[in-house]
Amino acid sequence: MNISVFGTGEVGSAVATKLKSLGHDTVFGSRHPGSDRDGIPVLTHADAAAHGGLIVNAISGEDAMATLVPLDLAAPL
Repeated sequence: MNISVFGTGEVGSAVATKLKSLGHDTVFGSRHPGSDRDGIPVLTHADAAAHGGLIVNAISGEDAMATLVPLDLAAPL
């Protein structure tokens, strides 16, 4: 399954690493895209959203809403 994990902090990294170890095609969505992290690509939030059949949000508080709302995702938040 294609899964995007928004957030590269402790929670997001733990979730993404576990999902990858279970065989899922996992990417990060980040404000700072670029180099892979633990072998997982780090994309923009928009590119990660396009990748994921499932998006896991590991961004905290108001930062999460500021990130998610502009993406205009098909499902309501």
